[in-house]
Order: sequence, then C-alpha cells, then structure tokens
Amino acid sequence: MNKEHLSLTYFISRPFFFGIIYSQLFNLSGNDSLISCVIGTLLGFIILYLISKMNFDNHQTIQLLFYLFLLILALCSIETYVSSFLLVKTPKIIIIIPAIMLVSYVSFKDTNSLKKCAFIFFIISTFSLLIVSLLLSSYLNISNVLPFFTTESLGILKGSVIFAIMSCVPNILLKEENMPLKKQIIYYLMVSLINTLICFLTLAALTPNVAKIYSYPEYMVLKRIKLLSFIENVENISVLIWYFDFFFLLVFIFKRLFNLIKKRVVFGIIIALTTLLTTFYIANNYYLTIWLYTYCPLIMLVFFLLFLTTISSEKHK
Repeated sequence: MNKEHLSLTYFISRPFFFGIIYSQLFNLSGNDSLISCVIGTLLGFIILYLISKMNFDNHQTIQLLFYLFLLILALCSIETYVSSFLLVKTPKIIIIIPAIMLVSYVSFKDTNSLKKCAFIFFIISTFSLLIVSLLLSSYLNISNVLPFFTTESLGILKGSVIFAIMSCVPNILLKEENMPLKKQIIYYLMVSLINTLICFLTLAALTPNVAKIYSYPEYMVLKRIKLLSFIENVENISVLIWYFDFFFLLVFIFKRLFNLIKKRVVFGIIIALTTLLTTFYIANNYYLTIWLYTYCPLIMLVFFLLFLTTISSEKHK
C-alpha cells in the first residue's frame, strides 16, 4: 500500500462533504442516506475508471475552468463556515488572505515533501475521527437510522449520484500522480467507508429529521459531547479535520493551475481576481451561495461529461 497516495485520495475526496454533500444527502435520502452512500461508492468506482482513461493534452481550457470552479467552491465553503460559526464579525477577506498566502507558499514546494506531510495529517485526521466516534457512542441510537427504504427511489438515486460526483470528480487533480487504478479504487473505498461512518454517526445521534435542519449536521452533532462534564467544544475537532481536507485540496488546485498557466504573474492575478470575486460577490450574497451549494453537483457533473469527450477523442487518434 502506498501510504502517500492513500493520504492524497483521502484529502481530495472529502472536502465537499462538510456543509454540502451530507446536507443534500440527508434532505434527499433521509433514513436511506446510508444506502445512498453505498450506491454512491459503487458509482464512484465507475467514475474513477473513466477518469483513468481521460487525456487532457488538448483540453487545457476545460481544465482551467474546472480548477477555477473548484477554487471558487472551496473558498466559498471556507469563508461561509468560518464567518458563520467562528469569526462572525471578521471581514471575509481577512479570513481568507492568510489561507491563500499559506497555500500559495506550500504549492510551490516539492511534491514529495507535500505527500509526506499529507500522510502525517492523515494519521492525525483518522486518529481524531476515532476519538470522536468513541465520544459519540453514548449518544447513538440505532433506531434513528431505521427503517430503511422509506424514501422514494429517486431521492436515493439523486443522493447516490451527488455522493459519487462530489467525492470522485475532484480526483482529476491527482491524475498527474499516475496512481494505479486498482489502488486508487481501494483507497477510495477506504475513504468512502470513513465518510459513510460519519453519515451513520450523524444520523444515529440526531435522527434524519433533525439532521435536515442544519447546514452542517456533522458539526452540530458534536456540540452535544461533553467530556468528563467539563471539556466542551469537542466539535472543533471536526473543524480541524475539515481544514486539513481543504488545505490539501487548495494546494493541488494551485499546483494544477500553475502547471497550466506557467507564468507566476498571470497565475497571481488569476488567483487574486478569483479570491476577490468569491469573497465580495459570491460568499457575501446569501442567495448566490445557496445557489452555488445547490447546483454545484450538477456543475461538477457537466465538467465530468466534458472531460468524457477526451476519452472518445483519444480513441479516434
């Protein structure tokens, strides 16, 4: 097992679960969200296979637009969460500038060092998840996730597609890593099991009806935990894990963008303009943010379908 490739798959596949995938999954699938996770994982295997067959040599424009979309979605997710829960009165631009500076600095570092760093953070992340799971055990009620098959089939299918698309398509960022398909599928399966476990913990602790109310249900469930009756704010562990996810996602977005643009000045201008657009226009507009969150799976699907044309064009050469 290549531990570094496992770490990269883990961090690239997970970021959009926080605040987007789980929320849509619970609203569409309800009690059957776990079934959507299983079906979504199986669909994910197909998507990863198709990604392995893609060739982007003559499709730089589609790549550029795709990476910019991922960047906007990632920045909007970070700014919306932090300004809503942690730094309510802090201007969003102040929140995001330190992150952009750190990611910019790291993205120009050696890839091998980044992979080793990813594995260290992977250990921290999985260990934190284990602690959270143990702390939540006394709050879980298995009856909250039962009975199954109470949701319309269309809702389960939509939830499955969202799970697969939003967790798999970002793995296009890892195509240059030349990861063997078999290993990538195994790594993705392991990551999906972790995401399914989080889905189960959230539903079992909150019930599906309550989980639908919150924008960040997997975060809100941890607010119930009090360790030894005096240690509170355990939910910030989930925030720490989530920061790791988005950090590595942004680093690889920056790396791929720079590989396409190749000029540091142009790269810097594009990053600056995208950050300003996201901060002052998208993230500051509640309805536009909701629109982005609602339709981002569809936009991601459109990009995936565009990338599929690279398979057929390669066959005709």
